[in-house]
Amino acid sequence: MHFGQLVIGPGVEDKLHRKHNGLTVDDVKEAIQWPAQAQAGWEDHPVHGERVVAVGSVASGRRLICWLDPIPEWDPRADTWTVRTARWID
Repeated sequence: MHFGQLVIGPGVEDKLHRKHNGLTVDDVKEAIQWPAQAQAGWEDHPVHGERVVAVGSVASGRRLICWLDPIPEWDPRADTWTVRTARWID
């Protein structure tokens, strides 16, 4: 999958920083957004529906997991994605 642009709303940005050990928008973009080498696949979650799960690393080697939706929602080959949440794996 190609994550050309990530959109992260202010509420999600605040949640990432507060709840997930200082995780920043820059961390998420470094690990997931092109040209990052993230691994990704579709997930059918019982509550949140279909969404993409991506795992990537920042330069320090620390890994994070991120859940995203395409923009527009109906286009699984979208270039722009909304970040729903993310957290450090290690």
